[in-house]
Amino acid sequence: MTVEQDSFSIGIDLGTTYSSIGYFDVIKGESVILQDDLGKEQVASWVSLSQLTTGGFMTIGDGAKNDANSECVIYDSKRIIGRDEGEVNYEDCDKWPFEVKGRDNGSAYIECYNPQTQGIEEFEPEEISGMILKHMYDIAQMRLNNKVITNVVVTVPVDFKDKQRNATLLACKLAEIKNVELVNEPTAAIVAYKREYPNSLTEGNRVVVIDFGGGTLDVACCRIGKDENIQVESSGGDQNLGGNDYDIVMMDIIKQRVEDGVEGYYEKKQGMTQQEKIILNKKLIRLKKEAERIKIELSGKPDAELDLETLLPDSDDYDNDVFEPTITRQEFEEECKNRGLYERFINKIKQVTQRKGYKKGNVQLVLFIGGTSKMPRIKQEVGKLFNIQTFADKNFNPLTAVAKGAAYLSYLKQETAIGHEVIYDSVPTPIGIEVKGGKFEKLIKDGEQLPTKGITKRYSTTKLNQSSAKFNIYRGFSEYVNSPEMEFITTLRIDGIPSGKAGEQSFEFTIQINKNGVMELSASVVGSDVKSDLSVDVDLSKKEEGEILKLIQHFQRFY
Repeated sequence: MTVEQDSFSIGIDLGTTYSSIGYFDVIKGESVILQDDLGKEQVASWVSLSQLTTGGFMTIGDGAKNDANSECVIYDSKRIIGRDEGEVNYEDCDKWPFEVKGRDNGSAYIECYNPQTQGIEEFEPEEISGMILKHMYDIAQMRLNNKVITNVVVTVPVDFKDKQRNATLLACKLAEIKNVELVNEPTAAIVAYKREYPNSLTEGNRVVVIDFGGGTLDVACCRIGKDENIQVESSGGDQNLGGNDYDIVMMDIIKQRVEDGVEGYYEKKQGMTQQEKIILNKKLIRLKKEAERIKIELSGKPDAELDLETLLPDSDDYDNDVFEPTITRQEFEEECKNRGLYERFINKIKQVTQRKGYKKGNVQLVLFIGGTSKMPRIKQEVGKLFNIQTFADKNFNPLTAVAKGAAYLSYLKQETAIGHEVIYDSVPTPIGIEVKGGKFEKLIKDGEQLPTKGITKRYSTTKLNQSSAKFNIYRGFSEYVNSPEMEFITTLRIDGIPSGKAGEQSFEFTIQINKNGVMELSASVVGSDVKSDLSVDVDLSKKEEGEILKLIQHFQRFY
């Protein structure tokens, strides 16, 4: 690979199951995906501790996924990062070979077997994502001959919350990646398509991006504006719906087949020894890999055969007369339907597209991104909503599109890129406060461009010597905050209001969403110099410097 540039802008698609990295070639005017040392453009988002026993460091990527010591691997960190334990999908937890538990404040962390100490090691999800990011960044440095990397864009799901975005930025810090910005995955995807097919879209065209990856579903409605600018008009997603959920269906189908022949093969028993846990974890990893393989194979043919030697290498006593190794696409799709996976998928698309009137007849392009979108039934379901003729070119690679778009967006952040098209990312969901009667007052509307302008609200004290005020902040589309679809974000507490009669003191707070999609808050007392003494207390899960230092030290022990 010949590299003639002096500096580079790179984009990283940090995926739940696979990650990709690319750079923008200013000479050729195109994004280029970089390969790892195995020649792969898609790198497994897996981490293994097995090499620690020989004095080595963590193994990242396909080496970790194919590790024979599968009892000490971690994956799916994107489904855990920035979440509380109670927010993590319990079906995932049941299939993982590691444990997810909660800190005193509720935040989720990971427990995994450490073969070096022969005990349990605790990891923050940011550490695991940080290791994957560092591995991807190392690939770039190696392939680009260690030349200067000036800008980095890391992509995230469109409905990642503030905590998850902050946690992703912390993962970048652990990986020692600088000059980072976050971009929503569907935005990067439409940018990549428009670059690859420059004459396919014109002013006024509507595009629906369906990014269906291993861990999440993202949907975005985009309009092509003047000078070929891209405006994201509506977006949303489901963080608990992705290829992993279809893997779980397949795992359950296979699990039932196996246990019909070998009773209790995958049973989790109370009081298991560490060795028994290790044996079970190896079985679960083999089950997951085989489920993923069969699922992918069924996208290209009507049935597939289970590999019994891979699935059951330690068991010679399964009953061949009972065990049926053939799994059909029809059987798989029927079970997915019974569990409501297709319904959830379509309902989310309807929810996002109907907000701005995107429908069959006025949409010029439907762009599929992510490996899960390659399943035939997925396109069939979308074909009920939009004309199949509007589906993107089959030659467009849905697996590397996000990384390619991210690389170009990273390049656009350079001063030398002035004059190129502009991409306007937007707020996916309205944000506001609770007011009298439990009503929801929108402060930032959905569809507003990022970063948003600051919205300032002014209030007066209602009590004698009132020194503080409190506001509950929510996200959602309902009129009332107690509606089930509304999401409580945090409580904004303002302290330090000077003493005075009721109504004598006025104070204001300002809310805005920055370029990374993270909420920022500030407050002041009106008509006085009291600003620095006025504190805004709001929990968006930014760790304190002391916590970050400890995290860095722990991270560096392993990578």
